Amino acid sequence: MRHSKRQLADVVFLVVLVTACATKGTEQREGLSVEQLVRRAATELWTQGDLSIIPEVFPDTAIDHYGDVIMRTTHEETRSVITTWRTAFPDLEMVVEDLVISGDTAVARYTVTGTHLGELWGNEPTGIRFRIEQIYIMRVEDGKIAEAWGVWDQYGFRRQLGLTQ
Repeated sequence: MRHSKRQLADVVFLVVLVTACATKGTEQREGLSVEQLVRRAATELWTQGDLSIIPEVFPDTAIDHYGDVIMRTTHEETRSVITTWRTAFPDLEMVVEDLVISGDTAVARYTVTGTHLGELWGNEPTGIRFRIEQIYIMRVEDGKIAEAWGVWDQYGFRRQLGLTQ
């Protein structure tokens, strides 16, 4: 089937438009692109435990949504949460599996793994390795992750560690 020049021009226009939309948001924002910011939080902060980058990744107070719970999280609270998790799971690893960016918003699917070697939520270490997936939507403002909506299988996580009743 032959395509007219007009049809071909329409296809080229759509490809350029889709490409522009897909790459929008990857431009530099205060030194880091949205993609670099999300990957840095997963790798340097959660996997490597480098708490010194918290002020570079999050504003003084970020907003976190988990179901019907909305929390304003300070740098100190972020440090505490990451310390708690990395103490319980010293080999914690967060891998970005998929990342979609539109403007200043990123949607990421992560695989998180670790071995329960320290106390968590009053539960003694089980020595059991877990693997879960998480999905987060993050809004970046002024080059930092200002707001996040998180979904993860907390029941599956507890079940894997034998923490369910």
